[in-house]
Amino acid sequence: MPRYDVYIPFTASYEGELCDEEFSTIVKTDNKEDAIKEAIEELHSEYVVKTIDSREITVEELPEFPSFDEWEANYTAVKN
Repeated sequence: MPRYDVYIPFTASYEGELCDEEFSTIVKTDNKEDAIKEAIEELHSEYVVKTIDSREITVEELPEFPSFDEWEANYTAVKN
């Protein structure tokens, strides 16, 4: 399953004052749309969000990392 790094700029309320913030998280989903949905759910669970501009949300697919066993089969450690 692909992993996505999602950046969401938003405006939050702290003690009655509005502040511009940026939220970043890594999620595992089948596609970018689901990644955005999960990231927004996580954002709402952590902050009191006033506004989100969906045009400014950035989603980047992260490369797949091999398991340690696959890595060890392809590479060798160098002794100090």
